[in-house]
Amino acid sequence: MHVAFKPLFNAGRFVDGDEAQANAREKARANVTAHLEAYDRRLTGRPFVLGDRFSVADAYTLVFFNWAVNTFKLPVGDGMRASVRALHARPAVARVVALHQLALS
Repeated sequence: MHVAFKPLFNAGRFVDGDEAQANAREKARANVTAHLEAYDRRLTGRPFVLGDRFSVADAYTLVFFNWAVNTFKLPVGDGMRASVRALHARPAVARVVALHQLALS
C-alpha cells in the first residue's frame, strides 16, 4: 500500500502535464481506497496486523491512517480505526503521537 500513495504526493514524478497528473491522482485515489478497504478487512476483529500480537508492521497502520484521513481525506473503515485506537493505547505509541502532534481521530 505504501507505494500506492506515491502518485498522490507527487504525480509529476510519473506523468507530465496538469491533466495527466490530475488523472494519475484520481486513479491513485481509487487504488489507495481499494488498498485501504483490504487493509481494513485484514484488521477487522483484531487489534494488530498479526492479530493479537503487535509488530513493526503496525507502525504503518498509523502512517496509512494519517495519510488517508489527514492528508488526502480518504475513507477508512472501522477495523482500521479500532486498530489505531489499540495502537494509541500503547504508551510508546501515545508518546510518539503526542511528540509529532498527530491527529488520530
